[in-house]
Order: sequence, then C-alpha cells, then structure tokens
Amino acid sequence: MTIAATTRRILIAIIAVLASGFAVLGGTTASADAASLSYIRSIAPNTYEARVITWINRERTARGLVPVKGQTCTDYYAERWSRYLGRSLTFFHQDLDPFFDRCHARYAGETLARGAVSPKEIVNLWMHSDGHRAILLSKSPRRIGVGAFLDSRGDWLVAADFTRF
Repeated sequence: MTIAATTRRILIAIIAVLASGFAVLGGTTASADAASLSYIRSIAPNTYEARVITWINRERTARGLVPVKGQTCTDYYAERWSRYLGRSLTFFHQDLDPFFDRCHARYAGETLARGAVSPKEIVNLWMHSDGHRAILLSKSPRRIGVGAFLDSRGDWLVAADFTRF
C-alpha cells in the first residue's frame, strides 16, 4: 500500500470517528404523534433505504454534485452493519477496511443514524451536522450502500456508506 493510500484510509477513519459524536439522533421526538410514528415504523426497509438515497441525492444535485448510485459490495456492508447495530442495540462506526480491501474502493465514508424518524428527517439531521454533511457532500464518492434496520425499540438504525472506485 502506498503512503497516499494509507493516509487516505487514516483520514477517512478520523472523519468517521469525529462524525460519530454527532451520530445519535435519539429516539422519538416530542412533536411526533402516534400516527406518524406508526407510519414511520411501517415503512419497508428497502423502501426506507431507497428514500434515504433519494434525499441524499437531492442534497447533492442541489449543490451541483454528481448523484451517488447503489453498489452491491458497498450495500452489503451497510446492510450488514445496520443489522448488527440494530440487533445488538449498540452504536458505533464499523471498520472501513473492507471497503478498501474487499470492495476495492479508493474512498470510503460512513454516516450513521438511529431514531424513529423518516428518511427525509435523517438526511436533514445529517445535513445539520458538519461531519455528516462533509461526507454527504464530498466530491469523492460515486457509489452508496444504505442499510436500514428497525430495532426492538422501534428506532431505525441507518448506515449510509459512500465509496469511490
């Protein structure tokens, strides 16, 4: 591995760790009523994930950035990680090495969220966090994988992983 590649991995890992301090979105909000919570919790995971990607791409294209497209390897690790965090009721960033080693990416970044909120609200909250916004609006990624898992508390656990090959 070259020094530049090693430096890129370290930089991306630092961004992910710094951003993790802002990642928890909390549970339900005081303004959320039972009907809206019921609706949010009834969304199918694949639909939820697709809507997250749609809202991310709206933010990207509004700023003249290339939309990110789904990618199988990136999605595999996002799905796997959201399930793990949702089942274990834990919350922390995964090791990004598999994106470089197994997916052959040259860039990887991750944003996480947990809460009984809609896909639009999650992206909005990420956009109001400097660390998350930097990843969502980075010029580097071209691919995305999103995992969404509804945990036993009724919160969505969302992992959005961004890569470039």
